[in-house]
Amino acid sequence: MAFDPRLALTFVAIAKEGSFTRAAERLNVAQPWVSEQLKRLETQVGFPLLERSTRHMRLTPHGARFLEHAKALLEAQTAAQAYVDDVRQGEAETLRIGAVYVLLREPVRAELIAAFAQACPQVRMEIANGAADELLKRLGDGELDVVLGFGAAAEDSRGLEEARICTRYGHLMTPLSDPLSACEEVSLDQMAGRTVVLNPGRADSNLVRRATAPLAATGARIEFAPESNDLTTTVYARSRNAMCVRWLPGPTPRHLWEGMACLPIAGSPLRMEVKLTAVRGPRRPAVRRFWGFARRFRESAWPSEGGPSAPGARIGGDA
Repeated sequence: MAFDPRLALTFVAIAKEGSFTRAAERLNVAQPWVSEQLKRLETQVGFPLLERSTRHMRLTPHGARFLEHAKALLEAQTAAQAYVDDVRQGEAETLRIGAVYVLLREPVRAELIAAFAQACPQVRMEIANGAADELLKRLGDGELDVVLGFGAAAEDSRGLEEARICTRYGHLMTPLSDPLSACEEVSLDQMAGRTVVLNPGRADSNLVRRATAPLAATGARIEFAPESNDLTTTVYARSRNAMCVRWLPGPTPRHLWEGMACLPIAGSPLRMEVKLTAVRGPRRPAVRRFWGFARRFRESAWPSEGGPSAPGARIGGDA
């Protein structure tokens, strides 16, 4: 005959309290109900669990061994209830993430979101892609919880908190016909008077302007590609026998890509910081969890400046 596991939970309370009266108080029920539950359990299992007298109560040998199994049932019930509570809380608190367009093909974006989804499956994520200015405005208006991008401009950062995730480094793509293509690295000073084609970054023109300001200051002739796409920018520059900029997740040695030489820049002066931005102040549990997870993710997956730097890494997209 199978026994009712709910009766076993009452038995655990009796054994823990050492008294029917205290067990009843613990369970917030009447004492006769507790006694009746124990009698039913003993009938169902077919052996006595407690030896009782007017002054003492102790476990029988079978009762002591059965108690260990009953405790395991209680632990399983507690764990199951905790999981249910977490799921309900996560479903009640959808995490609203804004992500700038340029990160659509960035490995760090996909890896961070996938890792968080695996670690916290109870949290429901909604991701909105857009231009930086639009997403930061929605963040300030309370329509988004966090924004994954390149940080707010200094004039827009009041009331916002940022956490760095990783850094992208600018490299110069040089036609193989250019003598500089044989160099292991180049300096920005060598760009004076040369034509450099840039991704127009229509989704975040302020970002492109800030990130490439050191290049423009050298006296290089800046020209914009007709489309906000890294591959288009590279092909366009190659057709004009000009240089262009390619962004990688770490300073990368000289290598060939799309028929051009990709060269690191001495001192790595062209940088874009990938950051998580949120409004300062109290946050919902799901937001706090994601914020903390993103910081730990940075330390584990991208421990140094930039992270992976394989020459063939496909980094970048529409800016």
